Amino acid sequence: MSIQQTNTLQEGDNHRRHEQSLDLQGLEHVFHWASEVVAESDESRAKIARERRIRKQVLEIIHQHREQQIRAEFQDEVSYLQRRVIALLAKLQEVTEENSAVKQIMVAQSLAGKTAEIRSRN
Repeated sequence: MSIQQTNTLQEGDNHRRHEQSLDLQGLEHVFHWASEVVAESDESRAKIARERRIRKQVLEIIHQHREQQIRAEFQDEVSYLQRRVIALLAKLQEVTEENSAVKQIMVAQSLAGKTAEIRSRN
């Protein structure tokens, strides 16, 4: 396996781990872990402020991830609706062409009937 393939696999694994870490259920352990990692002093006020800041940062990341998911879902829906509109426009064009052909036939038959009627009078 080449180095590039190994790096690609590692990036995929890192991406999967990142996606799993953004799971929205049970985030309390993430907040606790993050505050423990960052905590350097035992001063309670500074510790609480740090925990709040970390909690806010984690929630912002989660919010951004959720917005990206929603954007992707909306983009998929917009693409689907665009395909449906194109299909409906194609069907409308087909029906319009059929109606035009029917009208031409009706006009031709009407003219042929009137021409036959005029000839029979003469």
